[in-house]
Amino acid sequence: MDSNTEFSTITEAKEAIRAWITEHHFPYKVKSSCRMRYIVGCVDATCSFRISCALKKSGIVKISTCRKRHTCNEFLTGKLRGPTSKWTAKAVKALYADVPNATPANIRSYCKRRYGVDVHYAIAWKASKIMSGCTNENYMQSFGMIQPYFEKLKQLMPGTVAEVDEEEGKYYRAFLCLKPCQESFQHMLPVISFDACHIRNRYNGVILSATVLDGSKQIFLLAFATVPVENIEHWQWFIQHCIQAVPTLKWATIAVLSDREKGIGHAVDLLLPEASHAFCVKHIEKNIKSKFKGVDTQPLWNAAKTMNQSEFVQAMEIIRSVHGGVFQYLSSIPASTWAASAFPLPRFGHVTSNISESMNNWMEEVRERTPYEIFKFMVKKIGIVIFERKTKYNKMTSDLIPSILNKLKKAIEIGRTMPVTCFSDSFFEVEEGESKIGRIVNLESLECSCGYFQEHKLPCSHVAAVIAKKGLSIENYCAPGYFTATLKAAYQATVIPVDVSQLKPNQLLPPSFIPQKGRPKKLRFKSRAELESNSRIICSLCGKRGHNKRTCSRLAKLLADQKSGAALQ
Repeated sequence: MDSNTEFSTITEAKEAIRAWITEHHFPYKVKSSCRMRYIVGCVDATCSFRISCALKKSGIVKISTCRKRHTCNEFLTGKLRGPTSKWTAKAVKALYADVPNATPANIRSYCKRRYGVDVHYAIAWKASKIMSGCTNENYMQSFGMIQPYFEKLKQLMPGTVAEVDEEEGKYYRAFLCLKPCQESFQHMLPVISFDACHIRNRYNGVILSATVLDGSKQIFLLAFATVPVENIEHWQWFIQHCIQAVPTLKWATIAVLSDREKGIGHAVDLLLPEASHAFCVKHIEKNIKSKFKGVDTQPLWNAAKTMNQSEFVQAMEIIRSVHGGVFQYLSSIPASTWAASAFPLPRFGHVTSNISESMNNWMEEVRERTPYEIFKFMVKKIGIVIFERKTKYNKMTSDLIPSILNKLKKAIEIGRTMPVTCFSDSFFEVEEGESKIGRIVNLESLECSCGYFQEHKLPCSHVAAVIAKKGLSIENYCAPGYFTATLKAAYQATVIPVDVSQLKPNQLLPPSFIPQKGRPKKLRFKSRAELESNSRIICSLCGKRGHNKRTCSRLAKLLADQKSGAALQ
């Protein structure tokens, strides 16, 4: 920086002068600052250090005085003024190239090591928002970019369902389901999971998502939306748009998974009455632990995962004998909504909503951005996933997916040791293990009494034993989704990127914003079940975490046994 250096605006000149002083660690004092001029000098009035600039008649801002040397001791002992957020944002560009999600603490540490500058936490936080594009100006403009972006997506990929709802000229909610996602879903396993995760920007909100599985059990995002709050109204709106996106889908053949919270169950039952709806067992477990302290929930998982009806009845009897309250609570929930043995359709081993929870983790890095940034990021990520999986799966040469082929090999190895009794061309009995438990296999209806064949649409060891005895091909008894050709077909579409530099924002305004007191919440409140699993308190009676022997559920039973023993004596 020298005399006669020119700038286009006074603001640009101010930032350049501040940046130069910050980089050279000079203490300074602003002598004059207005629309016409900007003058800085030393805090010591006798020092010759001075830089001044003024707006000329030509409209150019020019530095008229530039005395860079200090002639006082303030240069050695003076307290330095902290840098601005704009300077800090420019200074940490190299950091963001290596750490895209750098925190304010990372920024402060980097500036101290690289420039020897102490950055205030608030300045570092503002700098992180500038680098992530979350400044106030960007927030205001981003809402006007959503509709043009959606229109371009529909133009590039006809059939894409994209809709923006507004209220009084303000953004309200938006839905997106790309045409390539619709085409991919036709070749996925017949299971879909609905869930929600919170947006952590200044306007808050919720992301609603519909997640599906391919034949190799990889998650895939079918559709998603941003809404102001999770409730039955917005779930109905979201599911209606999902039905619109895949109008030819027979929902009676689809297993729908979700939690039991905030209206999603009512919305599914209302709009998809023909669909089979299952609840997440993990959420049921959390409810049990909140209602009944210290209870062992392993019997619940045994009852939920077993695919045999008689084994389910036995598991429920164990729950009744251990804790009657838990048994009554589970009995109040229809078994067809949580137990694998009672569910009418295959869920492919999923008794929880982990499909959606994994997708929520997939969205983690974008949940602090604006809705426009969220949609743009997710479209990009979907495009990358489709291309990467297409490249990977096109290299497969076997008829069945390799992971499925390995499972069948294990089933065949186990089935070779099992005696098979033929009753007809369709009915067989297979003796399992040393106890010689008889499993009934019906090849015509594709059923096995163990339940695995119906649940996974994949031959179990009992079916493999029958197929080997009959000399049949085991591939004929696998679901179409497990074949490599189906998996390849699921990822043949291409997501076409949008040149956002050509888009012009409309007049859509951001939603009404009511600032909340305190720092914005970024971590959710953990349930009692999660707190107990990490608790340091261990019960001396049962050995479990989260409670002591005074509050242990086994204590009442022990006291009752002691009283009955004393009465007998």
